[in-house]
Amino acid sequence: MEWLSRITPGHAPDGSPILSVLGKGTFRFANGKTARPDEEQIGFVEADEFWGKGDPAQDSVRLESDLTAFKAMTDLIFIGKAHVPGGKKAGHLDVGLQVGAARKIARVFGNRKAYVTATGLAFSEPEPFSEMPLDYSR
Repeated sequence: MEWLSRITPGHAPDGSPILSVLGKGTFRFANGKTARPDEEQIGFVEADEFWGKGDPAQDSVRLESDLTAFKAMTDLIFIGKAHVPGGKKAGHLDVGLQVGAARKIARVFGNRKAYVTATGLAFSEPEPFSEMPLDYSR
């Protein structure tokens, strides 16, 4: 696999000009297996892309622009769905991603409704699901 690369001008946190070399690779994995390079590499995203009709005021971000010259850390973008093992249904499920010693766990809930109450917000119980898309709209 060849990494995609690009040079991007920008500014450091102190405002000084910088020139950054960006690298990008696309990998595929499933069911706890080690990631492998994907045959189809996703190119650099020039501008933010949104779900739905693409309206930034209404729709959540699908992919952010890759063309940022300074980032404090490396981005790791996960695109996929949470699947309950054995095709069963659950109201929530923990999913995770680990690269080296860095590990992140997220709890995925079934669809819920929010209600305004006299003291704030209340949420319905999550609906059971067998698979759930992972995106910011949820």
